[in-house]
Amino acid sequence: GADGADGADGADGVGVALVVDLLGCRPALELGDDGGATALGAVLAALPKRVRRLTVRMCGPEMGCGASSSSHESADGSGRRLLLETKPGLYHDVYPAADADLVVAMNAGVGVPQYYAMWGPTLDLLARRPRRGLLAVTA
Repeated sequence: GADGADGADGADGVGVALVVDLLGCRPALELGDDGGATALGAVLAALPKRVRRLTVRMCGPEMGCGASSSSHESADGSGRRLLLETKPGLYHDVYPAADADLVVAMNAGVGVPQYYAMWGPTLDLLARRPRRGLLAVTA
């Protein structure tokens, strides 16, 4: 992930960190009243216990808010952490390292001609990543 986790438990027993980038988000719709802590906390709870930290980074040209970050501890008392970061802008501009384990493009319109100019640089960036990742596109 973004912090160098390679998907294996470290010798220090810290566990695995998973980084998920969500593209095309609109926080007013996607995060809900509690800033996403409840919904994303449920995702963290559903992950294998060896995932000690889930980082969700949200970006998009229509974010409707400034950059922010927050950290939440798992409700189950396990010490697992959820880190949530939002940044307005296009993925290739705000996360040029493109180092997430999973990239999800929500309601992307990747094949729509008027959006191609916006998606082209992001798709090129993802294709050039030194470490392969997973890209999921929703309609």
